Amino acid sequence: MSRVHTMMPPLLAVILWISLHAGHPSGAAEAATLYVTNGYSATISVIDTATREVVTTIPNVGVRPNRVAFSPDGTKAYVIDDSALNLIVVDAVRHELIGKISAGRRPYNLAFSPDGREGWILDWWDSEVLIYDAGFTRLQGKIKVGTWPAHAIFTRDGRTAYVSNETTGDVSVIDTAARKVTATLPAGGYTMGLALTPDERFLYIANGEPQTVSKVDTKSQQIVAQWPLGGEAHEVVVTPDGGYIYVGLRSIDEIAVISTGDDRLVTRVPQPKKPDLILMEPAQNVAFVTNRHAGVVSVIDLRSHKVIAKIRVGANPHGMALKP
Repeated sequence: MSRVHTMMPPLLAVILWISLHAGHPSGAAEAATLYVTNGYSATISVIDTATREVVTTIPNVGVRPNRVAFSPDGTKAYVIDDSALNLIVVDAVRHELIGKISAGRRPYNLAFSPDGREGWILDWWDSEVLIYDAGFTRLQGKIKVGTWPAHAIFTRDGRTAYVSNETTGDVSVIDTAARKVTATLPAGGYTMGLALTPDERFLYIANGEPQTVSKVDTKSQQIVAQWPLGGEAHEVVVTPDGGYIYVGLRSIDEIAVISTGDDRLVTRVPQPKKPDLILMEPAQNVAFVTNRHAGVVSVIDLRSHKVIAKIRVGANPHGMALKP
């Protein structure tokens, strides 16, 4: 057999190589695991991002699972239960429930610090950021922010965090070491999603009911541009290359695509029904979007800005997280 293989004509060898590697230009490393919470069916859909298929479904995830985040080491996932008002802990290796944790009086969203040492809970009831250890077992501090804190993002070095305050209509700037608010950024009212450009010079803010997106200079702390988009702006995310922002417009079933280079509205991507959260997947060069009233996750190609797939999940999909 080895001699036959050695004498294989060059053209035939090339054809054989192509047949073995077709469809896998970068190898299996491109595959990732995506968790999607389904609020009305109380499940988590576990998706293989390479095949874009649901590989398993985790049942009985509380009463109404919402936001989800993986632990920094990827071994656990933490899910906020909107109805039971606690955190559900999932074994992210076996995809099984392993416990519940009480955290705050009205937890709405959660995030981990870049160094993986702290878990932050945004608590609507007390308008606070609750700072826990990474396992959410010990409360380490509290930071008072505006009313209905909705989204939190960190700078890469972890020294600064931005928290959107939905009903106050602004953004709190937090010194993470001092654990205090150092400034309040203007927005457009009903502030929700936040996104930083790769150089962290500009912060984009989705303003829900005003139906706009604001661009704030993080140095001058002033709004330098604002776009009326004609729909409730809920989520805003920067593409991996920093070239565009994607804005979810829930009330008109669209994703608005804006160029960061010239502040131009490039296109609008139609969505099935009530697009909510948007998650970028750099390895596949796509965006995943939960469509809550359609029971699907749409997949958008970041080069063409077109929907290339729709993944059927559970009822009322909302939260999403990629396993580290």
